Formats: sequence, structure tokens, C-alpha cells
Amino acid sequence: MNTQLCAKVYQLFIGGKVINKMRIDADNDEPIPDKLFSEISSNLDSYTEHFERCGFELVTELDDCFFVRPRHEDKPALELASKVQALLIIFGKAVTQRSEIEVLYDPRAGLSKDTVDSINQTIEYRTVLNAVKVKDNLWEECKSLLVNRQLAALNRSGSLVFLTGAESMYKELIAHGAADVV
Repeated sequence: MNTQLCAKVYQLFIGGKVINKMRIDADNDEPIPDKLFSEISSNLDSYTEHFERCGFELVTELDDCFFVRPRHEDKPALELASKVQALLIIFGKAVTQRSEIEVLYDPRAGLSKDTVDSINQTIEYRTVLNAVKVKDNLWEECKSLLVNRQLAALNRSGSLVFLTGAESMYKELIAHGAADVV
């Protein structure tokens, strides 16, 4: 394990962030490999053991991201997970009804603030968001719940783009029947 990278991984995970296989280069909106993902992948057993000793489970089931969760889930962590899952499902459903799902993952496309606001005005979606206590200002909630946790990024045009971790989580939710929820 690289000591400097390990410290950065620890800092991100303890801050509630996800480490993605790919991230978006801020200079040109191109997807590039994340060196922290490579570091964890290369030393998976060591990182698993390290976080286990710290009271966390290193989640490795998804192909394109890593994150940690407390071994003993607490109510705030479950509420946060519910909000994130609701956003992923709602955006996925809204985009597939309007166009192609790839818009969510294309670093040059993404969801504009206007599109997010439009989705937020849809009663069907707002009902689900209210049930998991996602605030009315959906754009700010997206920045707080998705961007700040590194599940999404804002590209150079300011649109919301799902990163590889969000894509993996979305696909996992759909595989378990989440599309039928909304």
C-alpha cells in the first residue's frame, strides 16, 4: 500500500465519499482512470483489513467503485442511502422516458439544472423524493448527495454527470427491481 494514497483513501472514505474507477478530467470533460481506485484494486486485501480494523466494511461488490459503510448501520446512514438510491432511480427513469440513459454518464452531456428542476416538478417523482425527505431544491440536494460524495460531477457546462460508481449502483438497483418503485 502506498502510504500517501492510503491516507487520501482514508480521508475520502471517512468523509462519506465514493472512489470511482473513472473520474472526469476538469480541463476537458474526458473520463480518466482514478489512481485511488487502482491503488485499492491492487491492494484489496490490505484495504479490506485496514477498514475492518477501523470498524468499517469496504464495499467491493460493485465493479466500478469502492466505498465504506459502518459495520453497524445507524439511522442517519440508512436515511442517506435511501436518498441517494431514490435520486439514482428517479433520474434513471426520467431520462429513459425522455431520451437515452447514456445522457446521465456522458461527460459532455449530463443533466442540466433546468432538466433537474423539470424532473423535480413531476408529481410522481416529487412524491418519492418527499417520502425519503429529499428537500425541494433538488439541484442543491444533488450537489450535496451526489456531487459532494463523488457519485456525480459537474462538467464544464455545469451539467450533472453520473460517475462510474453511480452507474454501478443504478444498475444494481434496477437488477433488484427498483424500476418498479417509481
